[in-house]
Amino acid sequence: MADYSLSLFVAATCVFLLAVLYLWNLRKDRKEAASWGCGHLAVIPRNDPFGVFRFWQLLQARRERRMLPWMVDVMDSVGQDVHTSKDTVLGHNIIWTRDPENSRAVFMNSANDFEIIVARQQSPLPVIGSGIFTRTQKAWRESRAFFRPHVTRDQALKLDLVENHFKTLLNVIPIGDNGWTPDFDIQPLVYNLTLDLFTEILFGSSANSQVASGSKSQYDLFNHHWDSAQEHLGIRAALGRFCWLYSPKKFRQHCRAIHDFTDTFVGAALERKQSQEVVEHGKTKVAIIDELVKVTSDRVQLRSECLNLLGAGRTGTAALISWVLYFLARHPLVFTKLRNIVLAHFGSIHEPSKITLESLKQCQYLQDCINETFRMSPVNPLTARVAIRNTTLPTGGGPEGKDPVFVAKGTEVQQAFYPMCMRKDLWGQDSETFRPERFENRKLSSEWIPFGAGPRVCIGQSLALMEASYFLVRFLQAFDVIENSDPPGPILYDLNILNRSASGVKVRLHAASL
Repeated sequence: MADYSLSLFVAATCVFLLAVLYLWNLRKDRKEAASWGCGHLAVIPRNDPFGVFRFWQLLQARRERRMLPWMVDVMDSVGQDVHTSKDTVLGHNIIWTRDPENSRAVFMNSANDFEIIVARQQSPLPVIGSGIFTRTQKAWRESRAFFRPHVTRDQALKLDLVENHFKTLLNVIPIGDNGWTPDFDIQPLVYNLTLDLFTEILFGSSANSQVASGSKSQYDLFNHHWDSAQEHLGIRAALGRFCWLYSPKKFRQHCRAIHDFTDTFVGAALERKQSQEVVEHGKTKVAIIDELVKVTSDRVQLRSECLNLLGAGRTGTAALISWVLYFLARHPLVFTKLRNIVLAHFGSIHEPSKITLESLKQCQYLQDCINETFRMSPVNPLTARVAIRNTTLPTGGGPEGKDPVFVAKGTEVQQAFYPMCMRKDLWGQDSETFRPERFENRKLSSEWIPFGAGPRVCIGQSLALMEASYFLVRFLQAFDVIENSDPPGPILYDLNILNRSASGVKVRLHAASL
């Protein structure tokens, strides 16, 4: 009995001391906030003080594939004209913002006050390991400095690679004597396209998953294991700093399969290094891994560096292309307008003009359609940062929401890009409608950050936009009609933010006299 009483006393004392420490820090933060002229921040209504119910709501939204509308609903619960507010999830303080000024501060003006959150650093580690996506500070800067020139160089050369893989995609689309394809899901073909292209850029040899599709090849299996692992990563990301609690057996099996797939390419690169063999395409080396093995021979490090790039290079670009096709299939007037513009700029499938990086950028309506797709369905709809020191956001506090906001060290700031893109005061009363024309003559600023901004802006954005633009031009040259084969319905979103894909890309195409 005495031992029980002692344990109870110790536990009560710990709780008391933690409460005192919490109140002390709260008082100190409020005093510092006042000294900086910061105003109080609106609080998102919740059912419990620790945000357990909010976490349950998040999981429920993921299961029902309505994460993005749920984010808007959460922020609107304070008021549609309130764009920065605070919340608590599993006892962790979070600031949600869809204000362009605050985004500019977090990503650019005050970027040194913030770092990627612990969940971003730790939750993907079992899959991709330590690399440019998960590293921070000096280690991240070194990775970025190494990879940036290899990812961005020779874009004109990569146009030839995209063309080769586009032709392979055309060959696997069945076209009847009447010029029509049967109803089919085009999305897997797009994911195969980006996997094949990026493995050639990264490893020096293509996965050739397009021609092996459906044969249960190692590349089909890689796609399966990768996509399944992303589902589990969505749950780990939702758990935040408690991500280590979730590591089921199936998840570990997917991770091992992904590692085995990548280790094959790593071993081949190390053998080439020993034999001094160079992988070339034309006059320029395209294998990033051959540059990596000059720096290290550590197989685990090489695998991790490659997987950090492969995830973004394969999945993000494929999701973008899939979503563009999704919207074009459901908006025939946009499809027809875009196709006519593409034919005027780039010629027909039989008499094409030379496609260059500059001509792709100058085809404004094509870029408007891509931008509108990003706005309606961003590949990265939510980007989180954590304050590594006490700092402020420029706006959102006070009774009118115009005062600075105090951000205590350790507070997460969620940059809600999708809710920002749904703001009617920024994008018009039809913000929930797909309308590429809204980008005509629009000067874009911090309300438009699909690839992030500042020091950690995505190094692969030019490559992704080039791939998507080129593919869409060739696709529109090849097919003069695209019919949606699924009944109209609400837009659904995949379970994981990093691997979201269009729901219902099942189409019927008519070939332009191929």
